[in-house]
Amino acid sequence: MRRALGVCAFAALFAGCSGATGSGNVSLVPDRTAAAVAPSTTGDLLYISEYGGDVIDVFSYPQGTFVKSIAYLDGTPQGECVDKKGDVWVVEIGGHPTIEEFSHDGTPIRSLSDQGENPYGCSVDPVTGDLAVSSEYGSASFQGSVSVWKKAAGTPTVYIDSAIELMQWCGYDNDGNLFVDGLPPSGKSEFGFAELPKGSRTFTNIGLKGIVFPGNIQWDGSSLTVGDPSYKSGSAIFRVQVSGSKATITGKTVLKDSYEVYQSWIEGDTVIGPDDGPSLSTVQLWKYPAGGKPTVTLSKGSSGFFNGPFGAVVSPGK
Repeated sequence: MRRALGVCAFAALFAGCSGATGSGNVSLVPDRTAAAVAPSTTGDLLYISEYGGDVIDVFSYPQGTFVKSIAYLDGTPQGECVDKKGDVWVVEIGGHPTIEEFSHDGTPIRSLSDQGENPYGCSVDPVTGDLAVSSEYGSASFQGSVSVWKKAAGTPTVYIDSAIELMQWCGYDNDGNLFVDGLPPSGKSEFGFAELPKGSRTFTNIGLKGIVFPGNIQWDGSSLTVGDPSYKSGSAIFRVQVSGSKATITGKTVLKDSYEVYQSWIEGDTVIGPDDGPSLSTVQLWKYPAGGKPTVTLSKGSSGFFNGPFGAVVSPGK
């Protein structure tokens, strides 16, 4: 289970391893009767990364129609993020860790190398266009980091926080402040949270109680949110208010019938959650911020099943 990522990361290092709307549990299956007509890629598109299948699945959004799978990637896909142009950035791990950029319609554009790191999640600064990528650990050290590419190009600046050994997720707020979460050094709590204020080169470690395990960080339009893939018997998303070195939880969205949602994506009044359960891998949608039972379960139709769905992001249409 990815809940044990910290232990697996250490083992891998030593081993040298590298909404649709609706009610009920509705299955949205593509209409195969019009196979000659390809689904439009000009509207909003939902991107789902499958680390088990080594593909990226693309759906129309909010219709939920399966458009295509993107294979032949640079590595195994993990976290995703999107910029103002609608380009999707996908973190890919393996022999040559990269962050691969795709145009709105899924056409590969370019890749940024993150060699020497084990990248996990990413976020784009809405103010500057800078690209931040969180890395669990390096090739020669257990210490995780965050690499920031100015305007998503050139050579990154690398930031570390000794209080968070394994960096997992990162996310910008609407002002360009960067937040990260991950696992503190062994023997301490299972959740660490910090901020790299805009213009600063030093992290501010933040006390935040109530979250068990690090999940995706995202600005929902009015509040900073932090996911918890280990909330009770499922997953949840917390809205938090940060003040200096302290943060308080101001709201909670419980994703019922989920198992471990690591990178949820909030799109307006909907939460999209890739969920890799022990017996079934699914991508479900919930109301936001109400949560509760899922309203929709996506389907790839006759093209196959999800294999390790992990990351989610919506690219706005042209």
